Amino acid sequence: MLNDFHFFCTGVIARAAGYPPKDALKIAYASQYLDDATEHKPIHIDKMIFDPARTAYMGIRSMNWAIQKRVFLPFHFLPPKPIRGPEDTFIVEPDSPLSRKILERAASETKRRFRLIRLGIAVHTYADTWAHQGFSGRYHHENCVQRLEPWEDGKWSYSLLKNFFIKFAPHIGHAEAGLYPDISYLKWRFYRKHERTVIVRSNPDSYLDAAKMIYSFFRATLPKDVKPYAEWKEIAGKVFRLLSSHEPDLDKRCELWADEFRDWFLPEDFAYDKFLWRSKALLSKKEIQKGRRQAVDFDTYGYGATFELKRKFYKSDWVLFHRAALKQRHFVLENLL
Repeated sequence: MLNDFHFFCTGVIARAAGYPPKDALKIAYASQYLDDATEHKPIHIDKMIFDPARTAYMGIRSMNWAIQKRVFLPFHFLPPKPIRGPEDTFIVEPDSPLSRKILERAASETKRRFRLIRLGIAVHTYADTWAHQGFSGRYHHENCVQRLEPWEDGKWSYSLLKNFFIKFAPHIGHAEAGLYPDISYLKWRFYRKHERTVIVRSNPDSYLDAAKMIYSFFRATLPKDVKPYAEWKEIAGKVFRLLSSHEPDLDKRCELWADEFRDWFLPEDFAYDKFLWRSKALLSKKEIQKGRRQAVDFDTYGYGATFELKRKFYKSDWVLFHRAALKQRHFVLENLL
């Protein structure tokens, strides 16, 4: 899943379930930031050091088991239940017992703002059990794919070039399937190297199932006196239409969501900026206005900057996100392996 689901669809679901605009957006931001939190080296803040918890796997050496168990398994490819013997599987299953347990743990958080951020992280992991079903977060032949075919123009389409590159992708997650599991509108099929059956996936249908379950979870865990902003049956058609939109450009797909539901979030801005929380935690308003935001773009400019310790640094959404991520990682690893 990409930004169109993890931020925009998640925000719409949270808002529809009854969360006020600010809270729904906080849940949605934490959900998407799980894919954008690439910061992984110590960050210098005055004379102290802040050590972030990386949750995004973009650009990392995924062949390392330490990375697989710290990033892939607890956040993006959650096994269905604890591994207690060779008969237990690492392969992701939708709506699995362990994914529901993570949701319940997040919902039980007593500190309100921290709870919203924990919910966003947990909802991302839960949603990925639908998108990443059939794959695992470890290096294993169970992730091998043969003959990848999308449904295009009323027929199954085979690309020799795309299937050629499958041979060079690592057997981790859905690397051999490329972005196919993460593109909301795609219907596709593939063969396993160790199986003879064809596996057909309709992403819009799977994503809609995930959205419906998340909506039900939000309704079940919100206070009973909180009324939904919209019933599921009122939004299901719009959600499915947007998930099914055959727009190859991700930014344009996100714009479709924003245009459809922008009024739901007023006076807040229904938009995502991956540097927003990081900038607010590490920079002053004047520094942001002067364009020093590049200092927090660690992937591009490195970790050489030293930041001034802000009075509310440890209460910032960015710091709370990393603490929430650590909580989920520790819970998964303690109960999984």
